[in-house]
Amino acid sequence: MEANQSFLQTRLLLIEYALGHSLDELLVFALDHICDIAASPIGFYHFVSDDQKSLTLQQWSTRTLKEFCHTDAKGMHYPVADAGVWVDCVHQKKPVIHNNYELLPHRKGLPAGHAKLVRELVVPVMRRDKVVAILGVGNKATDYTPDDARAISFFADVAWEIVRTKRVEEEQKQTERKYRLAMEAAQEGLWDWDIEHSSVYYSPGWAAILGETEVPALFKSWEDRIHPDDRKTTRKTLQQHLDGKTEFWRYEHRLRMKDGSWKWVVVRGRIVERDMQDRPKRMIGTMIDISAKKQAEVEKEQVLKKLEMRQREQDALLLASREVLGSTDFSGTARKIFDMVCELTGATSGYIALLNEKGDNNDVLFLESGGRPCSVDPALPMPIRGLRSIAYETGQVVFENNFTECEWNHLLPKGHVVLRNVLFAPLKNKNIVVGVLGLANKAGDFSENDKRVVDAFASLAAIALQSSRNVQELKKERDFSESIIETAQAVIIVLDTEGKIVQINNYMEELSGYRLSEVMGKDWFQTFLIPENQKTTCELFMPAISGKSTRGNIDFICTKDNRIIPIEWHEKPLKDEYGKTQGLLAVGIDISERLKLEAQLRQSDKMKAIGQLAGGIAHDFNNILGAIIGFAEMSLDEADPESFIGRNLYRILSAGDRAKNLVNQILAFSRQHGEKKVPIFIRPILKEVIQLLRATLPTTIDIRHTLAGDTKPVLADATRIHEIVMNLCTNAAYAIGEKGVIKITHCEKKVESMLESRWFITPPGWYSVISIKDNGIGIPVETLPNIFEPFFTTKAVGEGTGMGLSVVFGILESHGGNIFVDSRPEKGSCFTVYLPKTEERYILEQDEEITVQGGSERIMLIDDEEILMIVLKEMLEKMGYSVQTFSSSKKALKEFVRKPDAYDLVITDQTMPGLTGIELAQCMLKKRKDLPIILCTGYSRTVDENTAREAGIKDFVLKPVYKKDLAAQIRRVLDEFGRKH
Repeated sequence: MEANQSFLQTRLLLIEYALGHSLDELLVFALDHICDIAASPIGFYHFVSDDQKSLTLQQWSTRTLKEFCHTDAKGMHYPVADAGVWVDCVHQKKPVIHNNYELLPHRKGLPAGHAKLVRELVVPVMRRDKVVAILGVGNKATDYTPDDARAISFFADVAWEIVRTKRVEEEQKQTERKYRLAMEAAQEGLWDWDIEHSSVYYSPGWAAILGETEVPALFKSWEDRIHPDDRKTTRKTLQQHLDGKTEFWRYEHRLRMKDGSWKWVVVRGRIVERDMQDRPKRMIGTMIDISAKKQAEVEKEQVLKKLEMRQREQDALLLASREVLGSTDFSGTARKIFDMVCELTGATSGYIALLNEKGDNNDVLFLESGGRPCSVDPALPMPIRGLRSIAYETGQVVFENNFTECEWNHLLPKGHVVLRNVLFAPLKNKNIVVGVLGLANKAGDFSENDKRVVDAFASLAAIALQSSRNVQELKKERDFSESIIETAQAVIIVLDTEGKIVQINNYMEELSGYRLSEVMGKDWFQTFLIPENQKTTCELFMPAISGKSTRGNIDFICTKDNRIIPIEWHEKPLKDEYGKTQGLLAVGIDISERLKLEAQLRQSDKMKAIGQLAGGIAHDFNNILGAIIGFAEMSLDEADPESFIGRNLYRILSAGDRAKNLVNQILAFSRQHGEKKVPIFIRPILKEVIQLLRATLPTTIDIRHTLAGDTKPVLADATRIHEIVMNLCTNAAYAIGEKGVIKITHCEKKVESMLESRWFITPPGWYSVISIKDNGIGIPVETLPNIFEPFFTTKAVGEGTGMGLSVVFGILESHGGNIFVDSRPEKGSCFTVYLPKTEERYILEQDEEITVQGGSERIMLIDDEEILMIVLKEMLEKMGYSVQTFSSSKKALKEFVRKPDAYDLVITDQTMPGLTGIELAQCMLKKRKDLPIILCTGYSRTVDENTAREAGIKDFVLKPVYKKDLAAQIRRVLDEFGRKH
């Protein structure tokens, strides 16, 4: 009985101390205690590895460090094979006594500063036939005896479960810190939806994405933020997951920000808890901002903010002994405690109850009536009153041996078993009463000894209760983190302070092709980084290890199959509870797509800028060209076509026509040229091009073609499609030279998923595909990125303008097409064009025959280009018209307001100072609604034929214009819209 009492007291002593102290403090306390028992000034405690091959020095006793030993060896590892006599107990698996240390033949000496040993006693702690720890004492004034060995072995065995539990608890805290750091580093929006109560927990990352400081914790608040166009489908896919039809839920939709703007996000989640009827109760997931990708179509960011960390090992064992606290289920543990205390005290009835949430009643865990009839429902809450209230208020064990005669007997509910004597012990957690252990109907009377025993077991029950609650919380946290890790898509790595790999997550394994078992313990920089980046990245690693978090560093990793992947890293040092750096946690995002799209964006911006410049040049050039063509046409009317002057004038017109075509190419590239897109079939256009090529190319160039039929048309300008094919075939002929083959193929193809070239992105759908392939000289690799830039050419001076491929680029951009280039030097080139099909019907258009004639009507002509106005005035007057000219739009308006009926037609330029052509037309039409107006322009970013007609303008003319075309347009407008005289 004394041994059991000692066992119990020692255990309770260590348990109470462990509750408020660290593992190291607990070990020092235990060593000091055993040193006092063994009259030894030296004490030490080592952990033994599972493979029994090494030991770790965990702690010295207080006197050892202060008076005897001056070496700092805490935490050092010792191979068992190389250790001295103090591991004899490991080899023999029993206590070992050395009462004359200096005479031992197999001793191996002591390190500098170590305490001098005269005699020692070392005992092993055994579990499952393995040594898990050793406890040693030394330098007792007299020899150690077998009684000393038994006492210390007893103490070491008693202490082990408490030490192990404390060790597991601290490892769990460290794992929890790592998890929280990973959550901070990942920068994703996290959410936890209580479906049953329609409440949602949103992480700070969620609020940051929305631009909010707080987010209302209601499901409805999230649903209301979804864009109306996305709401139905989002709800549908979510309901499918709630119904168990999908393993995960993933959907992209728009979400309203605090400022009212919309942001694209991708939301991922999964059901993690269901009720007994398999209805969903809880769902968790992540949200990543992907608005940049959606809005610009050039950035794909895998929000991704996707998280994964090590699974926390948790073993919720805060137990006082293996017999009593062998279960994390409090109900089962409480039953063991109750049965043991009943056996020790002789009580035949009783219960264990816990304080309810309100704190004013007991909720009975179980009720034991000792075989006697008791019809009281154990689930019935019991008010805190009577003798039980004294136990609650004082926190002390109380008993009454004559309960039938005391004042509290009448408080028993109807049907309760008769109580002769009772004892109540409070369950205390950190000096707060959380429940009660009640005993009754002992054969004899309860005694003070019963009071002490029950008090001790009540303390064990309180510890077990707290342990079980910790286990439940830890399990909930583990399940929560595991679910997040499963839904996150991000690289997560953990390195030690030397850059060695401690952990990589599943996503990293899939991305790199390496398993964790292959790389654990290896140098991160040498394993995953390309050689030229290793030194620089290592230099960035050191500040992070020293305690500085880093964000946004971009580096490249090399996969197992030698792929190079760019990663944007977010790093944070891992520290223990004392602030000491333990390693580095890094969360990375694969930015391959983002970098690719950024390159495409830079190329697209460059092409647009060149296009705008080209359009501006075309504007001025058209005015000059219009004057040249006009004067040449009028002069040719007066000259003999066969004369020297007539022939030169004809040559001027021919050169002007070539210049006009060049301007049209410039405007086509800049997408400012007027295009009439109608449903057309591609095959007839290709046939025309092939016939033209056969007539113009040398017979030594073989033209082969395979043309499939068209089932659906494309929405395009037939002239522009003709230009694409002619330009590509002309380039192919130039690359071939005197002799070679050009292959032209056409087919219809369905694109199943997004198709990306260097220049464009093709969405899924049906396409008409044209391929022009040659066996010429090919395109150098360094030249390929520039081939679609205006005026870029590899041809000799005088052999090309450098506009052919840039025109192809501009036409494809305006038609929503795509182009792929496959070229190898000396192997030839292949250009493949994709043009989207349309559901619109194909309509065959017939050219109209127009009779050109002059007239006698009055025309107001406005143009700020004096030379162009002169030629147009003379041209129109020769046709018989009466023309009044104005170089200022404001003066023209003033004159028109003064005499609005003096003109039958107004011809105005668009780009002028003061008032533009369309603004002038709007002012005139307010004064006279039936006024016919023709708008002329060489280039405008804001006005085309549609906008002109919407403003009430009757016709739209692109400069430069030939006399016969202008005459026909004037006559048509006057005949259709002019006043009848």
